[in-house]
Amino acid sequence: MDSRNPTAAEPRNVNRRAFLATLGAAAALPACRSMPLHSDSSSGAASLAGSMDSLLAGVKALERDAYRVRLDRLRSLLNEEGIDGILLESSTNLSYLTAIGFGRSERLFLVWIPAWGEPAVVCPAFEESRAREGSPFTTFRIWQEHEDPYQRVAELLAESNARAGRIALEPTTRYFVVRGVARAAPAITAVDGAKILDAMRTVKSPAEVAFMRKAIEVTEKSYDVAFAAVKEGTSESEFGAAVSTAMARLGTGGGALVLFGPNAAYPHGTAKHEPVREGIPLLCDGGTDVQGYKSDITRTRVLWKPTAKVAEVWNVVHEAQAAGFRTAGPGVPCQEVDRAARKVIVDAGYGQYFTHRLGHGIGMEGHEAPYLVEGNTRLLEPGNTTTVEPGIYIPGELGVRIEDMILITENGCEVLSHPPAKLESI
Repeated sequence: MDSRNPTAAEPRNVNRRAFLATLGAAAALPACRSMPLHSDSSSGAASLAGSMDSLLAGVKALERDAYRVRLDRLRSLLNEEGIDGILLESSTNLSYLTAIGFGRSERLFLVWIPAWGEPAVVCPAFEESRAREGSPFTTFRIWQEHEDPYQRVAELLAESNARAGRIALEPTTRYFVVRGVARAAPAITAVDGAKILDAMRTVKSPAEVAFMRKAIEVTEKSYDVAFAAVKEGTSESEFGAAVSTAMARLGTGGGALVLFGPNAAYPHGTAKHEPVREGIPLLCDGGTDVQGYKSDITRTRVLWKPTAKVAEVWNVVHEAQAAGFRTAGPGVPCQEVDRAARKVIVDAGYGQYFTHRLGHGIGMEGHEAPYLVEGNTRLLEPGNTTTVEPGIYIPGELGVRIEDMILITENGCEVLSHPPAKLESI
């Protein structure tokens, strides 16, 4: 699951959804290739902190050619579907296609990408200079505050011979924008652009995967620093602040949802607070962002010796995750990966306590397609990146989740992160 701490001051007082808006041992995983396992976290915070230089040195943004390839692919798909072009509000999809990052407001800002011809930007006049700084396109249709911006959209569609044709809309387009376009160009047929954009974004390039590997590296190192500093009485807020601080020192933002003991039975967090004490689960779920690409890792460890129940539950979750890794691969329906992991938990008698899907796609968004969930018959394909995150949540008692990221390959899956081989004690 992807949870982030927005501030060091109150890293615990945030649920997982709100924050999103701002393995088994390698030998047991024949279908997946894992990187080497973590070293023992008991090496201490001092030695880890001593090497906390930024991990982002040498990380470069995508070259402009990469965006040209994406636009060519988009146009090919538009033509295959018989669609004249696509209108995009500021969004992750727009950033993916163009690197344009422009905030949404009540003022209309759209990019029109036709199946042929030059893209164009519809922009408030007073924002034109700023918008041009971040745009690869030179054609602008500006509008003054007293004018109807949707007339500029209608003009663009007419010039593209699309005013009476089929156009796609970016799937998160706001309703008032949809209405405005329909009013200004009533003859058009608007269709959902999700299918086309999904087909592009769910298959990651090596460069995209490299960004996620780096985000994983920052996340795992930050967790090690925070766990190594834990002592009896450490609060969830203190732990969360340690994660956020470590990520900042390593060159990124981000953080984690931190839940101790019975609080860990709430997958998306709780307003309750629980200090560290011996034996209880310490659950840390979070990640960071490198060049727009996310990480999402959950670790559950204990201070000193775990209780027998915590050890038992952790081992069941660990086995379930390994089953998911073994099952994931090209041509496998998403629901089958969920079923494989869930069966382990059900067979162990904890089925009622596994209350969410097994995993979700991840890339430029923390949650995106494909989703590893019952009922999703979509076939996994090489280039898909997802989480595998089984959990057991017993209200009033404990919660355990282990979450790692995988890449679907031609022969199975590669585990991108470094899953624990055993329940780690601090």
